[in-house]
Amino acid sequence: MLARAGRAATALGTALTERGEHAAAERALRRAVRCCTAAYGPDDPRLAVPLRALGAVCAARGRLTEAEALLNRVLALLARPPDGTEEES
Repeated sequence: MLARAGRAATALGTALTERGEHAAAERALRRAVRCCTAAYGPDDPRLAVPLRALGAVCAARGRLTEAEALLNRVLALLARPPDGTEEES
């Protein structure tokens, strides 16, 4: 249920962003991040989609430091091995 709500909020936030409704998009995307975090956990790569969209909205609203932090989190999530274990060097 939470995962579905997270996907729906991500889709809504993305659509609102495309319409230029950044404040409403940000609210929807923050809700998406909360739902996805609750559904999957804080380190799941599936958080990358709503976090990337939220980072883009923050950048569009001129909050570049916050946008950078969100996008760095996306990179960290996507760099993790799929099973959550560390890769050997």
